[in-house]
Amino acid sequence: MAGLLSPAISVAQWVQTNGPYAGRIQCVAVSGSSIFAGTSDAGVFLSTDHGASWTAANSGMESVNIQAFAVRGNDVFAGTIGGVFRSTNNGVSWQASASSSTPYFVMCLAVSGSYIFAGTSDNGVYRSSDNGASWAVVDSGMGAITRGTSKRLLLFPMGKEIQISLSGLLMASFVLLIMEQAGRSWIVG
Repeated sequence: MAGLLSPAISVAQWVQTNGPYAGRIQCVAVSGSSIFAGTSDAGVFLSTDHGASWTAANSGMESVNIQAFAVRGNDVFAGTIGGVFRSTNNGVSWQASASSSTPYFVMCLAVSGSYIFAGTSDNGVYRSSDNGASWAVVDSGMGAITRGTSKRLLLFPMGKEIQISLSGLLMASFVLLIMEQAGRSWIVG
């Protein structure tokens, strides 16, 4: 008699970490063996022991409302209401972008190839090709849908493309825009 074969079932279990206990956790990123947690009003917290312990990692951070993280190589980027900050030393210190074109009210970050994208709450999407030293607005093709509104942008790196979802706070809208990595304008997908 033939038997019924079934694959082994794998079960994962969530275990509460020992913190961080400061504000609402808004974003999390992993870089190597380090875990970064961004909070709504206490800045960045860092764990290097799988969440068993957490320490504040805010040296040089001028804004404590952390909205997003992105990791590119050994660099960690934090998107805040006050702009984009970069750490080159695993969160020991942070440096603000010194560019006059720095995006503010950054709600999301994404890395694609040699570019870093920053989605803002009401000023469109920015792109940097020099690790955040300078930024350029890249919303050609978007029209006014990402500017001057209270919409939430989410950026998704998808191979050689960046995809954006855009949802309104008061309406159930969803727009997907796609930019090829080498392109300068967006197309509705």
